[in-house]
Amino acid sequence: YFWIYMGIHTVNIWKELPGGLVARFTQTMVYRAVPTRAMGRPI
Repeated sequence: YFWIYMGIHTVNIWKELPGGLVARFTQTMVYRAVPTRAMGRPI
């Protein structure tokens, strides 16, 4: 139920936030998803 709620909540955020904030949020999530080795420094 938690992941379903988070999924719906994420969709709502994407609908509400301006494009700039959405892009920044997505970019942050991508950076967090990248392995530490690829980052070149510890997360």
